Amino acid sequence: MSGLSILPPENPDKSLIEVYPNDAHVSRKCFETDSIVLSENENLKLNLSTGVRIANLAELSSNGLHEGIYIYEIGNPEMKNEQIFSISAFCNYHYHKFSLSFSPFLNIFDHYIYLAPTDMDWFGFPIYKYLQQEAYQYGTEAKL
Repeated sequence: MSGLSILPPENPDKSLIEVYPNDAHVSRKCFETDSIVLSENENLKLNLSTGVRIANLAELSSNGLHEGIYIYEIGNPEMKNEQIFSISAFCNYHYHKFSLSFSPFLNIFDHYIYLAPTDMDWFGFPIYKYLQQEAYQYGTEAKL
């Protein structure tokens, strides 16, 4: 019998989930996240994450007309990696046929890469430069 077993910390002799290659239902359960159950009708989830994005070739080395949008782009070979730190929460309340969920989030970018206009032009085409700065993205999602 081949597969993967995940053991609960309180009783390592019993298998919490056994995953077999041909059982999609069981393997799906391995990737469910835990939540804090506040009451029978309420739960809360919290997610923390981070990521990195490396500047693409256009952002690093552009120096010419972009034919698709008719602007002159100037890249920056000194770009640093873009780093993101994220936090999000999910709150859910359910009672009979009524359900309410609320999910705030915050994303913090170090060295965010963007294309910014300049006050110059090249033969009538506006010149844009790739730049970097700190950036914040925040908001919420709600469902009733």
